[in-house]
Amino acid sequence: MNMSTVDLYGQDGVNVPLGDKFSRYAGELCRQTYRNCPHLEIVDCSNGLFRGPRFFRPKDMPEETGFHIAPDGIGTKSIITDAANLHQLSAYDWVAMCGGDVTRYGGWPVLFCNDLNVSSLGEDENSKTYHAVLCLMQGLQMLANEYGYVMYNGETAEMGPCVSSENPFATLKYIWAGVAFGFFHPNNVITGERVRLGQHIIALREKGLRSNGGSSVRKAFKLRFGDEWFQNRDAMQYIIDAAKPSVIYDPFLAAMNGWPGTEPVVRASLIVHLTGGSFRGKFFDDFLKRHGFSAVLDDLFPPPEIMQLCGEWRGFDSAGFYDTFHGGQGALVVVEPKDSAHFIARAEKAGIEAKVCGKIMGRDARPELYIKSKYKPGEDVSIS
Repeated sequence: MNMSTVDLYGQDGVNVPLGDKFSRYAGELCRQTYRNCPHLEIVDCSNGLFRGPRFFRPKDMPEETGFHIAPDGIGTKSIITDAANLHQLSAYDWVAMCGGDVTRYGGWPVLFCNDLNVSSLGEDENSKTYHAVLCLMQGLQMLANEYGYVMYNGETAEMGPCVSSENPFATLKYIWAGVAFGFFHPNNVITGERVRLGQHIIALREKGLRSNGGSSVRKAFKLRFGDEWFQNRDAMQYIIDAAKPSVIYDPFLAAMNGWPGTEPVVRASLIVHLTGGSFRGKFFDDFLKRHGFSAVLDDLFPPPEIMQLCGEWRGFDSAGFYDTFHGGQGALVVVEPKDSAHFIARAEKAGIEAKVCGKIMGRDARPELYIKSKYKPGEDVSIS
């Protein structure tokens, strides 16, 4: 046999024909979402080629509307999601992470591009691995259709040993991230400059882990169920609970921010996207400490049961717990007291649990964030 006819690249772990087949499939799923957002025009110049060019532009939007770009990913939650065999729900995690970094500044996420790196796409199109990667894209299209998002395009790469897992039996070893493109307008931008003494802090409930703290969750599983927790039958229901997809708050928050126009329904003074470490990082360090405010969070939602258990198995005290996890709320929204009831009613109409969980206390020489622990009642947290 002539050496030039031997598929050496395939022997080295990269299945080009299967990769092209997957890309064509994913590209067609993308095209089916191009009309999801009536205020976004997708101009497809590809002539049916899945690698072909396309571009997008705003349509029927207020003057001065621009775009913001927010990248993020699901971190190590992919290991947990794979162990739970819930690949079709994985897109909710990175879309929630990216979208939350648009709406917290007053924007409206409308278009998403994904970057999927896998160890392997599988041996062939009949393999469990290839089926799992198809489920990722099917789930992404399902989410896009549900919330009116556009799946614009993406990139997939077989990375071999560069993408690994502590689970040697993983069906799909993958790293999934993406970028959200969101509309922005100067009249809608939220910077925290409107925060005032006595304003209410509203929590939006999250009953899963979202996509943060995954490393501590896996360590907790290892401590509770052993090194091969991913194969322990006693751990399976807990793994499924840990893989629960993130709540998508962004269509609701975008509507409250006034989109597709420029006049907010309720003008938020601050929105905090609570990811790992965000009570301290995004709320205290980035805002309270910087502007000299103190705040009290004395009526948070309780942690989801799986988060509570993982915190206990891992050995967290309340300070470590709230430095690692969101504790049961995926976002905090600061509003005027007169607007609280209306905001909460609109959230509940959108299927999102919300309540006043605290307030802005004022400006202090030594700013402080006080958290009344719902993880270990009586063991409260002070961040200063």
